[in-house]
Amino acid sequence: MGYLDTKLQYFPNDIKQTRPLGELTLYQWLYSIKHPKESVMQLFKDIEQASAVGDLKTKAKLKKSLYYVVPSTFSDGQGRSYSNIENFTGLLVIDVDGLEVEYAKEFKEYLFYTYPFFIAVYLSPSRKGVKGLVRIPICKTVEEYKGYYNGLMSIMQEYKGMDFATGNCVLAHFITYDHSLLYRLDAVEWKGIGMRIDEFKVSNETLEELTDIDPKDVEGIKLMLQRMMAKIDVEQQGHLILRNTSLIAGGLTRYIPMDEMQEYMFELIDNSSYLQKGLHGYRKTCMQMLKLGATNQIEYER
Repeated sequence: MGYLDTKLQYFPNDIKQTRPLGELTLYQWLYSIKHPKESVMQLFKDIEQASAVGDLKTKAKLKKSLYYVVPSTFSDGQGRSYSNIENFTGLLVIDVDGLEVEYAKEFKEYLFYTYPFFIAVYLSPSRKGVKGLVRIPICKTVEEYKGYYNGLMSIMQEYKGMDFATGNCVLAHFITYDHSLLYRLDAVEWKGIGMRIDEFKVSNETLEELTDIDPKDVEGIKLMLQRMMAKIDVEQQGHLILRNTSLIAGGLTRYIPMDEMQEYMFELIDNSSYLQKGLHGYRKTCMQMLKLGATNQIEYER
């Protein structure tokens, strides 16, 4: 069974209704977006007209006729919280909004043709937003899902208009329409794992100050960081690997002073062919992660 056969639940636009109306496949969901019924198109036109004249009451009433899916999870129908999750689908949603109409069209194509892990990319009803479905491994826990999401955001977070609400795996994803929806049959899985910056825990444990640092430890740390950074050019992933490496480097500044560590990390960044496209931004990310990592010093073991 291919990922287009993935089962999704669809729900009415009613906050009191937690039971799904039924099920459909991912292919059927994408088909309904690319080839919407005339009644659906008329509904969107009526919503747009009500919005244009400032008739918010009519607009809200019309939107109640829209249905939604929850692409990332299957629920028990008893509620919309994490505790109601029965299983995960292997899908992750990204949502970018507040773009200019023409730019949104270009950005849709850019995402699809740049990143092979996108199953489908399409416009929002306003035509000012872009939504994308990403293929990930089928998760077993919310924490695992968040790991993949945060890993993806390490390369997506700098795009203008990125909505981070989709880190919530039970978030509603309302029907839209896009006759030019893009999809592929051979999407690869996104397997990068990361963490939110504000989830990095500052250690309350104070490690004793090092007074006699073994030069072999310094040499070993630099070699370890060099090998970690070398993966950037191999795996073609900049932010995720750089962030993780810089966090570790910051945690080892008992062995190598911060100014020296920063200089060494900048040298590794400058030597990476993949990072040449945005040296200033990558250096800035490195400095942020070094400082954050320094709040949680770690022991180096050879």
